[in-house]
Amino acid sequence: MLITEFIAIGAAIVSLCGTMGAIRYGNLVSSLKDADLAVYKADADLKIAQANQGAATANQKAQEANDRAVTATNEGLKLQARVSSEAARAATAEQGLAKANKETSDFAHALAQQQGIMAEQSKVSPQLAPAQVQMLSNALQSFSGQDVDLQSTITPLKRP
Repeated sequence: MLITEFIAIGAAIVSLCGTMGAIRYGNLVSSLKDADLAVYKADADLKIAQANQGAATANQKAQEANDRAVTATNEGLKLQARVSSEAARAATAEQGLAKANKETSDFAHALAQQQGIMAEQSKVSPQLAPAQVQMLSNALQSFSGQDVDLQSTITPLKRP
């Protein structure tokens, strides 16, 4: 019996040593896992911080690009408004020129008619009749207030 008890005590000691070894090995493995997890977590935190910094830089560059696009759009709109304004101004100037050209043409036509009348009149009489003066006045009335240079095309009649 004594041997059985020694064997049981020996088995209990071996079992106790095995249990203590398992606990110590478990604690060692657990501390290694914790250390590995801490390194992994620190590495992950560093990568997350770098990714956040990269995202912040990308967001800043995107905002700068949006600001430049808005500025370009505004300048484009200003330029478009200026072009439209200049086009309207050019159209107004063209209308004014067309009106002035018509007035000049009308004046030239009236002047040619008057010169024709005066040429005929000079053959008949060197003096204008009151009706002719009135007709000449009516023809030139649309040019009232404008400087008009009239030149005589009448040559004196030579009397024999």
